[in-house]
Amino acid sequence: MVWSMREEDKLIEKAENTLEDAKKAFDVDMMVSTVQNRIYYSIFYAAQAGLISRGIDAGSHQGVKIKIGEELIKNDLLDKKWGRLFSQQQTYREQADYQVDVDIEESDLKSYLDEAHSFIQEMKEIVSD
Repeated sequence: MVWSMREEDKLIEKAENTLEDAKKAFDVDMMVSTVQNRIYYSIFYAAQAGLISRGIDAGSHQGVKIKIGEELIKNDLLDKKWGRLFSQQQTYREQADYQVDVDIEESDLKSYLDEAHSFIQEMKEIVSD
């Protein structure tokens, strides 16, 4: 018998690997946009995992944002602060990817890395329930 990881477990692993990429990029002073992009995607993959573990395929970035509120926060599975973090990081990622001048400080990036780690931990708890 071949053991296969569940989709949500694969997404958690992808989230953790993507956050590790963000940390490495931060440590070698890569462009802010690169670090911010990886931070957001680590959160996005973790959020997808949390939703999929509840039988919800949101289908898009906007769909994930909406479903975090409708399915996880409203059902008391996730604190509102994590929904705000997702929205904030989505905005920052879009700015970093599409604007020439990005006004994100190094100290902010460090904080975002820590918050992303905590978000992933929250999603791991939802996935394991």
